[in-house]
Amino acid sequence: MNVYKERHSVRSYSFVPLEIEHYGKVYDLINNTCKLYDNIGVDIKLIDSTDNIMSSYRMVTDFIGEVKAPYYLVLSSQKKEGYLYNIGYIGEEIILEFTKLGIGTCWVGSPVSYDKLYKEVNFKDGYEFVILIAFGYPDDNEVSKIKKRLHKDDIVFKGEIKKELMTIMDIVKMAPSSLNSQPWRIHVDNNTWHIYMKKGNTITNSSLHQLNKIDMGIAIRHIIKGSKEQGFKPEIISRDNMKTEGLDYVLSINFN
Repeated sequence: MNVYKERHSVRSYSFVPLEIEHYGKVYDLINNTCKLYDNIGVDIKLIDSTDNIMSSYRMVTDFIGEVKAPYYLVLSSQKKEGYLYNIGYIGEEIILEFTKLGIGTCWVGSPVSYDKLYKEVNFKDGYEFVILIAFGYPDDNEVSKIKKRLHKDDIVFKGEIKKELMTIMDIVKMAPSSLNSQPWRIHVDNNTWHIYMKKGNTITNSSLHQLNKIDMGIAIRHIIKGSKEQGFKPEIISRDNMKTEGLDYVLSINFN
């Protein structure tokens, strides 16, 4: 469970190139993504601002907001049902593997200059930009902030978690989320977890609602990856008639 504890958002980086071995692993992860939905096309491009650093850095900071890093992943996707969950799932898998290599990361959900981004990045036809992931070696002075996490009783709104699955709940609680909103809610039904997203006010804060869908994909990846590491064989399923007031049903996971 160490990788989930070690994984945190890094906002201060050392502008040095990645080691050659790490650079190769980065490309392997980008080209061999682990999807939540196989029918949704996803494309990931890498921006390297350590190469000709001044011009590249100016180009990057032209359209990227608050997090300045030596490298970025630009994630784009076909806009199909579930695509934001899918992006979160894929991106978090990459982030967890980067963490094992000692590479710092940060989801960049702040607004970007779309005109400049689309001018600099060649997106595939039919694919739309979704989000960025900043990464690189953390600055020596980087300090991680411990954010308050919801208690399991605030996450599980129905049912009781079995003792053998409690570690999975701890892994879910460590998942990052936009503005630390932690939108995941769970209905426990014996060996099956029904996963929901807490509804926000989509009129006053539609951007957070969209980012929360990415957050849900992140949490689902934590559940699937973590449960496999614990020896389970999780199966993702979809159920009908799962409406619950104040929540959006996402999917269900059966632990075998």
